[in-house]
Amino acid sequence: MKIIVHSLVACCLLLVAYPSKATDNALTTFLTDLDTLKSDFTQTLIGTNGNVLEEAAGVLVMQSPGKFYWAYESPYVQKIITDGKTLWIYDQDLDQVTIKDVSESINDSPAAILSGSDNLERHYHVENQGKVEGLNMFELNPVDSENQFEKIHIGFLGRQLFLMVMYDNLGQTTRINFKNTQRNVAIEAARFDFLPPDGVDVIDDRPGKAVP
Repeated sequence: MKIIVHSLVACCLLLVAYPSKATDNALTTFLTDLDTLKSDFTQTLIGTNGNVLEEAAGVLVMQSPGKFYWAYESPYVQKIITDGKTLWIYDQDLDQVTIKDVSESINDSPAAILSGSDNLERHYHVENQGKVEGLNMFELNPVDSENQFEKIHIGFLGRQLFLMVMYDNLGQTTRINFKNTQRNVAIEAARFDFLPPDGVDVIDDRPGKAVP
């Protein structure tokens, strides 16, 4: 079972959000001056009974506001790319590309709230958990009870992003560990555009678009 795309979009856009300037902590400091980010990642999906449902690894490239390139390299090849307006999901195993409008595809997720210049604390209660297993840990609890996440944990090792854990309303947990992270480095604009390879099935789910 592959990770729910909405969770990934929410995770990525959370990192390129603009938090409230009123909160003076490592989370605010990290997000406020974040322009670009490159990182390798490992990701684990944990079921309701604590069993591991899936493990994956890949690379992440982001640019504020709202652009990201999320590529799984193992155990399958899948790319999730957005230029801030259009979202492409390329599944190499299925020879399929799905195209979505970002605002439509994440309308009910934290990403819709956190992308752009909105106030983080307007939609999430941010609590500094202090040191947890050597990390500076923050817990985000949604104000809206219908949010798809029960809570989100973000952990920093010093000033370095290290961990994100998302607890969804189905009782599953997505744990993402980041490594080899580089922030505010130059990113080529083409990274956030995508041209479907020849011969793949293209499903265009944008409003007013017909399937080819």
